[in-house]
Amino acid sequence: MELGFKATKLPCPYGPADGLDGLKKNVDFIAETRELVGDDVELMLDCWMAFDVEYAVRLTEALRPYNMKWMEECLMPEDLDGYVELRKRIPWQSLGAGEHWFSILPFFSAAGRRVVEVLQPDVSWVGGITATVKICHYAEAAGISVVPHCGGNVAEGQHLALAMPSMPWAEFG
Repeated sequence: MELGFKATKLPCPYGPADGLDGLKKNVDFIAETRELVGDDVELMLDCWMAFDVEYAVRLTEALRPYNMKWMEECLMPEDLDGYVELRKRIPWQSLGAGEHWFSILPFFSAAGRRVVEVLQPDVSWVGGITATVKICHYAEAAGISVVPHCGGNVAEGQHLALAMPSMPWAEFG
């Protein structure tokens, strides 16, 4: 925040195997972070494909007071039906996914079914600039944002973030 960043993404330290104690520790972690950074900083939580639908719903409900910008990769990448269920059960919470989708097809399916609000292709893993541009055009038509995974770390991602209207940010870290 001292460097001028207006958003930060945190790794989720606990998952379903940690039970209610882990759930509470996740909530405490986000509450402490929100207190530290204030209300003018966007917070995102990277769940690193570690949850099932039930845990994702419970955690999201518990984190509702902390105004999370999005919850990222709550489920395994192939679990599109799980994302459909999340969208039904937690409609107020923006979801992000796509870092571990390695072709354009899952992005088209997710956007077409409107199961996430943020698509997160990794330019290096999804097929390069051409594939990412296709994802961006499809996302723009669907009214969905694209925030490339580690896009701020590479020249291609930086260029795309400046060129693509659907790309408001590029992850840097």
